Amino acid sequence: SKNGSSGTAGIADTFYNFGTVEAASGTLAFSGAYVQSAGGTELDGGSISISGSSFEIQGGGLSGSNTITGSVDVGNAGTVNPGAPIGSLQVTGNYTNAGSLNIALGGATPGTGFDVLTVGGAARIAGGTLNVSLTNGFMPSASMSFVFLNAASLLGNFSTVHFPTNLGGLRMQLTYSDTSVTIGFSPLPYVSAGPTNQAVPAGGTVNLSVSATGTGPLGYQWLKDGRLLPGATAGTLTITNAAVTKSGAYSVVVTNGYGI
Repeated sequence: SKNGSSGTAGIADTFYNFGTVEAASGTLAFSGAYVQSAGGTELDGGSISISGSSFEIQGGGLSGSNTITGSVDVGNAGTVNPGAPIGSLQVTGNYTNAGSLNIALGGATPGTGFDVLTVGGAARIAGGTLNVSLTNGFMPSASMSFVFLNAASLLGNFSTVHFPTNLGGLRMQLTYSDTSVTIGFSPLPYVSAGPTNQAVPAGGTVNLSVSATGTGPLGYQWLKDGRLLPGATAGTLTITNAAVTKSGAYSVVVTNGYGI
């Protein structure tokens, strides 16, 4: 643990961590390799400097807010929590992620409202898992976006993404660019009025309709008794020459680019 002063504490040899390393103030400087197989590394007011080879999180966790001067390599069993629970973690060198990255959303402001990981060099997402959670009772609104990973350059994507399940009619999605990854929210279609039961004489005409809102374009697909009706892809379904063979349970599925 480094605490009690704003100075620098240096370690020259290769450092193997399977317990807890805490940088509570000043700087922990490692001139050799830093290899963590278990346990945790916590930036709790202090920073870490790596002048040797990369900072390897093969297992256990890396958490907290501040700066790691050097490059970070997160293995399959490693986990990164910027902020813990919310904050901003900076890596001045390159960053490779094959493990888990946990991002908490608790507001709209980067670093204080939601977690941010900033990489000064190249970021490579070598699969791994992204876990997104909501905290502090926060519920995002439609069209909000959160740029949680910034880098000089970015390659790869997450193999697995876990989003919160109760989003109040919103769909969450990831957007990758050459330098960032963004979490976005868009409204799912909302059906305000569905088709109603109708009875007409034989040979008559039935018009079934649905009213829906949401980010367009909206798509429609009508079904009869649970089976798709080919070509019935408008907001209104017209049934002519009504007959017993045409009676049944009609329903419609409304979609947009974000879901059903």
